[in-house]
Amino acid sequence: MGACFAGGAWTPEAPATGRGLLVLALGVDRAGVDGTEGGAARAAAGRLFKETDRTVLIAEMPWLAWAAQALAPDGAAIPAAGVLREARELVRSFVVSEREGGEDFADMVGGVSFNRVPGGGVARSPLPTWHSLKAVALLGAMLGDPRLTLPDERARETAWLVTTLRFALQLTPGPPEGASYRDPARAAGGFRRSTWDQVQPVDATALGLLALCEVLRAFGGQGER
Repeated sequence: MGACFAGGAWTPEAPATGRGLLVLALGVDRAGVDGTEGGAARAAAGRLFKETDRTVLIAEMPWLAWAAQALAPDGAAIPAAGVLREARELVRSFVVSEREGGEDFADMVGGVSFNRVPGGGVARSPLPTWHSLKAVALLGAMLGDPRLTLPDERARETAWLVTTLRFALQLTPGPPEGASYRDPARAAGGFRRSTWDQVQPVDATALGLLALCEVLRAFGGQGER
């Protein structure tokens, strides 16, 4: 991290994407938010929020959102709350609607395809995959935080979260897909790369579990992250 952020700015050594994860690791996992690293993490997060185009910023989610929440503990205001709300609106514009899915792509409804043109229809663009789990985690984290979701917004945001969650759960193999696995019992609960691909990458399953934890916290207050 020292090579990626120095002198109050991101350096050429920093990866094009993944900076949100670096901020999270620096500010939370290594030394906590009150130490020197916490101050550097706040500075790095601030520059990232300020200098990154919104369409690019969503690639840093949910890690950057988690970092922003952790760096403003105990109910303190989140400096980038406005930017996060804008990012949430942008993510929602990439959610496949029932109109877009139609009969041929009904199982894609609720999925998020970050490479498609919003409203352009799923047939002409890449279909949603396990990367939709990033949206589930982000929407869940923001729904469960009153600093990012006001009481009168909760019903609307819950509806969006449930829509994306429905697609996410399709990525977990059920009995119909069990025949595709050597050990169906072990495959249960894992997350596939897509609805048409039975491979379960570690990254997909890990992010899926993180996303489900955010959903549980948002609806039931299951403790801190």
